[in-house]
Amino acid sequence: MKISKIINLEKYPINFPNCDLYTKIVNQYRKELNDIGCCCLPNFITLESIGRMQEEIEQKRKNIYWSRDSHNPYFTKNDSTLQKSHPIRFFEKRNSGFITADQMNDNSDLLILYESDHLLNFVSDCLNVSPIFKWDDPLARCTYSIMNK
Repeated sequence: MKISKIINLEKYPINFPNCDLYTKIVNQYRKELNDIGCCCLPNFITLESIGRMQEEIEQKRKNIYWSRDSHNPYFTKNDSTLQKSHPIRFFEKRNSGFITADQMNDNSDLLILYESDHLLNFVSDCLNVSPIFKWDDPLARCTYSIMNK
């Protein structure tokens, strides 16, 4: 599968880091990350790719590992010295599922994205952090995270 079938390269030319549009979007997202701590890349992934990823998840549904957890917004332990209304004291139950990299299809769009040096370099440029490394763990390097409705 080609990266052009997964990422909207017309809008996000991550495969041409020397072009003007690449520089423009990197500067925009770098500013947003510095100013507010996040950025949004609308239509970054093609609708066709999203469809293929959803199909892969459905095919692998029986292999999902489910984890039940209770946590606060900070993923910390309760601190009884704080008022009950403090967010650290508010715990939410969560039921999350995971399809690990070793269970994905060899031609998985998500794995292709994860292995893409173009994407790695784009993220590095947007974060203004270099180098960034790919995690080589055969299970956790790249996962689908699933939550039921």
